[in-house]
Amino acid sequence: TILGDEDDRLLGFIYTDKSSRRRIFTPDEVTYNFYSNPLSPFEPMPPVYAAALGAQTDHAAARFNFDLLSNDSALPGYLTVEGLTQQQFAEWKQGWESGAYPGKTRFLGGNASYVKVGQTNKDLVYDKLRGMSQQDISVAFGLAYVLLNPTEATFANMGVAKALSWHSKIHPTCVMVADQLSAQLGASFGLDIGFDFDDIEELQEAEGDVVDRQCKLLDEDVITINEVRADMGLDPVPWGDYASSYLRQKIAPPAVSGQDPMPALVEPGLGAGVVEPDDEDINKAIKSAERVVKAASRQDRLVEFQRRADDLEANAKRKIGRFFDGQGKVIAARIRSQKGKNYVKALAQPSWWDDDRWNRDLTDIAGTFLADTVHSFGGQVATQFGADGGSFDMTAARVTDYLSSRSTDISSLVNGTTKQDVRDVIAEGQNNGDSIDTIANSISGYFTDRADQRSELVARTETNGAANFATVEAASQMGLEGAMKTWLAAGAIDDCADLDGDSVPLNESFGDVDQPPLHPNCRCTLIIEIPDGVTPDSSDIPDEGTD
Repeated sequence: TILGDEDDRLLGFIYTDKSSRRRIFTPDEVTYNFYSNPLSPFEPMPPVYAAALGAQTDHAAARFNFDLLSNDSALPGYLTVEGLTQQQFAEWKQGWESGAYPGKTRFLGGNASYVKVGQTNKDLVYDKLRGMSQQDISVAFGLAYVLLNPTEATFANMGVAKALSWHSKIHPTCVMVADQLSAQLGASFGLDIGFDFDDIEELQEAEGDVVDRQCKLLDEDVITINEVRADMGLDPVPWGDYASSYLRQKIAPPAVSGQDPMPALVEPGLGAGVVEPDDEDINKAIKSAERVVKAASRQDRLVEFQRRADDLEANAKRKIGRFFDGQGKVIAARIRSQKGKNYVKALAQPSWWDDDRWNRDLTDIAGTFLADTVHSFGGQVATQFGADGGSFDMTAARVTDYLSSRSTDISSLVNGTTKQDVRDVIAEGQNNGDSIDTIANSISGYFTDRADQRSELVARTETNGAANFATVEAASQMGLEGAMKTWLAAGAIDDCADLDGDSVPLNESFGDVDQPPLHPNCRCTLIIEIPDGVTPDSSDIPDEGTD
């Protein structure tokens, strides 16, 4: 039985033998063979396909030769000659126009220099042969082609290709080699040989996948709570050897008459020492299982939050990046325009800085991407709790006040930092005695070096803040005042980690802050959780289409 989650991700396998005993295998414990024999890559191919490879190769070779010959007369570069006399040039021109000895190199004299523009025929042949060799290696060894020729791959594609090669080829081959060595040497030397893959990042299972699989296995009664605790390095509990379904059954409505409860998950003969759990033990078991399930659910919601925020963050980064690019060009141009004037006056602030313009432009940009983020996350939370996503009110006073004040704060903070940094660049240039042009070039360099980093910092921090504001605001608009907002930490920074899992009412704060971000680049998330008995205000939710 294949275990998967709602996103069709592979969590593992359950193997049931003839005695109805079940074992769980994680994905890294299974050998996947891409070819039936690593040394015979064409063995599993249909005969027609294998036979066609020769014809395809011949066709490719003919095409290559045709292209090579058709480009043979092209000069891959240009020649510059200096110091020729008129007589020498006239003789060279006459010989060239006569058409005698076509294709021959003529010695002209003078000082000649050659600049290569394209590839010579020799270069073309080498590149073609290298590509063909890479293809052969890719097929023979089962490696993704982008690993051999990374010039045509993105970083994301390279990562996927590496992981695929490890999972489908390298790891299975290593396992087969280790098994062969163990079989050949084990009898003589008592060796069990294997490879240590702990440092291979592509073969390590994500923590979220581990939690998902454990929850699934608990639901399927394949493993017990004590086995999960053992994997986490925790001590066993008295009620932890009972099946999850049995524990749930103890607090469920009475079973149908004649239905026996499921026995404990222990081997025959080992159950005599297991004590029947009382109600307190059962409640502890249920709460423990609920914590595991809730942790998995929160992890999924954190991933979903960040996935939704990624596109909005990228859009904000592009807009801020364009602003920085234009700002840098204008400031550098204004500095250069002062060349020839009094040095000190030329570098005075009014000549290169315009508070009104930069604050107005950046406020407009910030207001746009903040509004996009609030609209997206507000509608998503409304939909999550049963309302139409369009019911989130962007015209509410709290929303408009937030957009207005926060966009103004962003422009003030960002432009204030930029102004001070440019002052520092100018001051350093003055101390060094640099010219106006040199200082202008230094300012351009500052924007070139820092624009991408600052754009990402501002976009990530402010998009995250707007998303979390919209999450709480949407819950408040829906009448969920009895609900709780829970902090999910996205990193290992101490202050964030200390808040992980903390829940407070919607209108209360987490110490000194109402919501993430707690620091620049913070990606922590707020989720709304509704205690038992709390329901949305029906007046705020449309009746049509609502359960």
